[in-house]
Amino acid sequence: MDDGTYALVPRDLPLADPFHVSGEVATGFRGGAIVVGLKSLEAEYHEGARMRVQAVEEDGAWVPLDEDGLIAWSFYHHLASARDQLVDQGHDIQPLFPLRFAYQPTFALDFLGVENAAYVAGTGSFVIMPDAFDGVPLAANAGVVRHEFGHAWFERLTTAGPIAADSEVDPVRALNEGFADMVGSLLLDDPAFIDPSLPLPERHLVPEHVASPELYASGPKPVLSYDPYALGSVYASFMWNVRLASSPEEALALAADAVVTWATQAADDGYRDTDRFVQAVLDATEGDLHATSCQAAGRQFPDRVFEGCP
Repeated sequence: MDDGTYALVPRDLPLADPFHVSGEVATGFRGGAIVVGLKSLEAEYHEGARMRVQAVEEDGAWVPLDEDGLIAWSFYHHLASARDQLVDQGHDIQPLFPLRFAYQPTFALDFLGVENAAYVAGTGSFVIMPDAFDGVPLAANAGVVRHEFGHAWFERLTTAGPIAADSEVDPVRALNEGFADMVGSLLLDDPAFIDPSLPLPERHLVPEHVASPELYASGPKPVLSYDPYALGSVYASFMWNVRLASSPEEALALAADAVVTWATQAADDGYRDTDRFVQAVLDATEGDLHATSCQAAGRQFPDRVFEGCP
């Protein structure tokens, strides 16, 4: 709802086939498998069966008869809303559509397959896992869906596509997560958008997060040994400070342009210097916004000197 709460209400959906959850935005599947090549390490989604939502008509609206259908339709709605918002704001994201989403596919980490929603890099596909918590299901959380779409958008914005977006360089994973949090928070204008599903104060963008050397850990290591959200929250919190001095729309436009600038420059150092993203934001601001952004950057990145800032 407009006030940030959740309720069961009718919504218009751009669905060509509501019962198979298929339309111009995405197509839903049940099962299938996420397969990663042993040599290429590139992921593919092998499609499962088509989604089938059981529903009844009530007062002129279709009502799903189980939670799976409610989550699938809600996920589609939030994805469509994110697309419409971004198009209205002038962002070139239409080539990303249509996308796919898979409800409870088989994949390497399915032993962790409790409630979750995730984007699978390089595949144009999302994974949805069954509801397990008491709050709003993650795949029906408006901000979480926007966050996951942010990963697909990050791929498009980075000139190296999924290679950069899913890089083994840990700070790149952090910037990817940070940008996704920017999309979720700025499109909803909410610095704690995950909370209706799962209270995570460490992911709140207020109070501001501060970078420290250990957050930039790099080098080959198991995927689960590095937490990209810690540094990602610093980047997202910085952009929230930029938003407070401007507007959600202006802050998101600055963030998207800065990702492009960073990706263009980043190949020179193997994509390791993700703080260039902050520099790109600062370079694109002027006047009072530049001064305020420089102050925020100085507080949140105390070990970094940014050009153009006093």
